[in-house]
Amino acid sequence: MNKKITRGRVLFLAVAGAAVILVPMLVNAQRQDDTQTLPGLAHEVQRKHAQSGEILDRESVMKGNRELQVMITLGDQLWHSRDLPMSGNGQACNMCHADGSVTHPETYPKYKPQIGKVATVQEMMGWCISIPNQGKPFALGSKEMNALEAYMNWNNKGQVMEIGTMPQ
Repeated sequence: MNKKITRGRVLFLAVAGAAVILVPMLVNAQRQDDTQTLPGLAHEVQRKHAQSGEILDRESVMKGNRELQVMITLGDQLWHSRDLPMSGNGQACNMCHADGSVTHPETYPKYKPQIGKVATVQEMMGWCISIPNQGKPFALGSKEMNALEAYMNWNNKGQVMEIGTMPQ
């Protein structure tokens, strides 16, 4: 006896007592279940703005926004500075990437021939600091590297995320 049971985008086939589950459909259905059980995440727009106070309390959101502004400000200072250890030849990030332009953080992680592997945006920034700028890069995940990334992302906000692809 063959029986089909559908639930959302999941298809279960029961054949003589054995069940066959189509896994990609199961993952999509699980995501739908998750968004239906978490308050405020049932709709696409709400998922995109999950930190608007529906999941996090207002105080946490405001604190996060203040701390992010501090990081963006530090990133702005580092991005434009020519007299830091990260600038061994007197160049600043801004000399090649005015206000974070032509950095395409929305495409990372992606393969970078300069590094010879799939790299994160921080790894690429470290390469750029050490090779073209002939400076000493900050450690990955450091406050300074996070600030540079925050500044670059802030300047590129609104871009469509296309991981691993070339910008259009």
